[in-house]
Amino acid sequence: MANETAVKDLEQLDLLLSEIVFEWIPFVDFERYPDTLTNLALDIGICPLRPTEFNNHRSACKALEYTLSGALALASDTIPYQSEPTSVLVKDNDWEGALTFFIENEWDRNYLYQKHLTWIKENRDMNKQIDLLKFVYVV
Repeated sequence: MANETAVKDLEQLDLLLSEIVFEWIPFVDFERYPDTLTNLALDIGICPLRPTEFNNHRSACKALEYTLSGALALASDTIPYQSEPTSVLVKDNDWEGALTFFIENEWDRNYLYQKHLTWIKENRDMNKQIDLLKFVYVV
């Protein structure tokens, strides 16, 4: 009986997944990654992260990457993303609601994207952080 239920569940999942149009992008080396991500021309990038001890010590790099490639980043409301204003925090794991809102509201999506991009340019540009970098690595 349990096997029959599992088979039915897998068949339903297979049916749902068969209706999704997607493009698979194979692995690319580090040097080609920024261009590959930018060339995807994404409108929205998602950064899901579970609140675990390990994940709490990660960085918000994925949100930075999406924003710098031209996409609005939607991120889990977790410690790495809470400390950087580079993404929209998805509250209560409402990914469907957040995605639906930003798909349907292009103006809001573009406004927040520009806001995040401006923050990155003002606060994460290495040339503007050179004194701090010298202090940390040269002293």
